[in-house]
This record gives sequence, C-alpha cells and structure tokens, in this order.
Amino acid sequence: MPETLPSRNFVSLRAGLDPSLERLGIAPKAFNTKLRIVLGWPIRWDIKLSTIKEARPAPAISTWIYGGVRLATSSASAVEIVRRKGMGIIISPSDRQTFLEQLNAAVKLAQERL
Repeated sequence: MPETLPSRNFVSLRAGLDPSLERLGIAPKAFNTKLRIVLGWPIRWDIKLSTIKEARPAPAISTWIYGGVRLATSSASAVEIVRRKGMGIIISPSDRQTFLEQLNAAVKLAQERL
C-alpha cells in the first residue's frame, strides 16, 4: 500500500518539519500569495511567493554555515529558499521532496499571475 502523507503537509497549508521544530512551534504555512514561517505564537515571517526565486535542496554544510537565515535542524533534509531580494532561508522539512515540489509549483503559479 502506498505511503500516505501526513495531514500536516504543504497541500493542507502546513509543511511537516523536523519534529523538534514542530514542538517549538516552527511550521511554514502556504497561502495563495505567501509562505508563512511560524516561530511560536507571536513570531511569524510571511514571505511573498512572488519574491521567491526558487527552493532547492541545500548542501549539508549550509545547516551550520550560511549567509542567510538558518532555521534548519537537520542537514539531511535541508532546503534553501532563494529569494529575488533579501536573504535566503534554510529550513528542514520532514519530507523535503514533497515540500520542494509543492513550494516550487506554488511559486511558479504565483509568478504566472504577475
């Protein structure tokens, strides 16, 4: 039987992250026009999809050394979100491939709407 995705995935507006991050309340959420990274209750970071150039697998070393914002805790599943302007972001979703596919599709759709 094929493995089903957890209910907290990018499609349902929440991407599964490393469990230690989820316990801390860090969870990116996707909306029609933005990616939301939630860092606990009062702190959130909204990134317009139109400002994202691409999302790609990040080298393991970028979990520790990176010129942008580092929110990743797992070097095995690190994802780099490259922005058109501003600093890039490193996160570590639990299902990197699904996260990348769905975020890049959302970014492409947002860019087509411009």
